[in-house]
Amino acid sequence: MAEIIWSPSLSVGVAEFDREHRQLIGYINDLRRAASEGRGHAALGQTLVQLLDYTKTHFTHEEALLAEHDYPGLAAHKREHDLLASRVRVVEEAFNAGDDSAASEMHDLLADWLKFHILHTDKAYVAFLTERGVA
Repeated sequence: MAEIIWSPSLSVGVAEFDREHRQLIGYINDLRRAASEGRGHAALGQTLVQLLDYTKTHFTHEEALLAEHDYPGLAAHKREHDLLASRVRVVEEAFNAGDDSAASEMHDLLADWLKFHILHTDKAYVAFLTERGVA
C-alpha cells in the first residue's frame, strides 16, 4: 500500500473539489497508516467511517454542482459514484464482520479508484464547467 501524493495533475480546477479531493487523499492515507501500523479494529473503524462519510459528502457536492449546470455526463458520472458505493459496502461489511484485512482492501480500492476517477471522469467536466465560469 503506497501513500497517495497530491499533484497538480489531479487538479480539476474547481477549488472546492480540489480541496475535497486532497482531503479524501488524506483520509485514504490515514487508513493506510492505521492498517500498516496495526492500530486495531476500533481505530481502523473510526478512520474508515471518516473516509466513507467524507466520500459521500464529496459525491453530493460534485453531483449537485454538475446538476446545477446541467452537465450532460451527470448520469454516467453518478453511476460511477454509485458503483463505487456498492463495492465499498461489500468491503465495509467484511470489515464490520471482523476482517481487519478489509481495511487494506478498502485502501487499495479507494486509492486506485480515486486516482482513475479524477484523471478520467472528473477531468471530463473541466472544460464544461470552465465554459460556465465555474472552473
